[in-house]
This record gives sequence, structure tokens and C-alpha cells, in this order.
Amino acid sequence: AESESEGGDRAQPWVIGEYITKRRKRRTNSLGNIVDADEDFLEPAGWNDDSKLALAVECVARELGVEEDHVRRRLVLLQKLVPDLKPKLKTMKVGDIARLAVKCKTIPHDLLKLKEIFPRANVSRLVASNPTILYEDMGFVEKKAERLKALLKTDDVDRAVELNPIFLDLQQVEFAIEEIKRLMPNEDACVYLIRNPSILYSTQARENIITYDDPYFNFSTSDAKTSSSNENR
Repeated sequence: AESESEGGDRAQPWVIGEYITKRRKRRTNSLGNIVDADEDFLEPAGWNDDSKLALAVECVARELGVEEDHVRRRLVLLQKLVPDLKPKLKTMKVGDIARLAVKCKTIPHDLLKLKEIFPRANVSRLVASNPTILYEDMGFVEKKAERLKALLKTDDVDRAVELNPIFLDLQQVEFAIEEIKRLMPNEDACVYLIRNPSILYSTQARENIITYDDPYFNFSTSDAKTSSSNENR
């Protein structure tokens, strides 16, 4: 009884306290461990879309050497010219916003030219999906559009480019067509690619592959022969 009394007076080997978590939810796996996911974390207090855009405006103004009001006016004009771009302005890189702000005076002309090149496309949505197209020479874009029509064997490419601007990466399109022909010889490669544009993201030309291991990519046939002869010895 005396030992039980002594045991009851002992301090517990743990402490229950409170802490402030940065997670939106306390998600755990089957073992009870907290699931680590970046999207599960809360943004810092006050760090919302408006504050992000305000910081971007400040950085752009400093980079261009102009007043912040000037950049804001340019951004308002940009949103009027390309309504579908508005949601992306708050998450785009500062450098991209700066270049677009500077191009505001030429954007109307570029949009009209894009409409001529892709008459059946929603140009605002096309630019929102691929803002960098506004940095390109429109004559070059027109040549790429003609080349794309030849590759896909159809003049109806406008909708495809609008939804998936990667179609303007002609090297990638050529590689995807060759892969479809190789893997599915009974399919019409061009029709299949238009219907399944996601294949453009799942196939990569060798030049676009990230060289994680340089020695591997520099390994040549002569190296293989030398290695083989050494092993035979």
C-alpha cells in the first residue's frame, strides 16, 4: 500500500500543453504520423493575394524607376486588355509583370495580330495560358502557326493552341507525333494528339530532358565498346 501511495504522488513523465500550428488540418497516416504536405500550411497573417500584388507593384516600380501609381495604372490597363490574365497577375513572377507592364502600349496590336493568326481562338484565354507569347515577334508566331498546321495536317489548330499553348513548341509536337506512330501504329497520330494533348507533357525530346547525370548523357558508343573490352579481359 505504501509503494502504491508513493507511486501515486510521482510526477507524470509527460506534459500536455498547447501550441499554435501552421497547418490547416491535422492530417495523419495509418501510423498516426502527421502527413507532410506544402499545400497544407497556412499563409502568414496578412499575406494574401492583394499583399502579394502590392509587393510585386513595389518591386516593378523600383526596377523600372517609376512611381508605383504608374505601374498600377499599367496593370489596370493590362487587365482590361486581357481579362483572363487578371487571376494570374498575383502569382506571376515580378520580372514577367514588369515586362508585360512595359509592353502595354504594344499589347493591343499584338492581340489583334494573334486574332488574325488564330481567328477561332479566345485570344484573352490564350494569352492568360501563355503570357510569354506577348514577348515574341508576331511574325514568328504566325510562321509557327503555319508550320503547326502542316504538322497536324489540319487548319483547325486554334482551339488546340488556346487550351494548350505547348502546341507552339514545334519540336515537342514533332517528337510526340513520332512517339505516337511508334507506340500506336494503327492510330492517326495527328488526330490522336489533338484529342489527347496531354501526351505533349508525357513525351520529351532528348534536348528537353534535364541532365541529372552528365556522365550518363556523355556516354558514347565508343565508351561502351571500351568498357566491354575491359570487362572481357
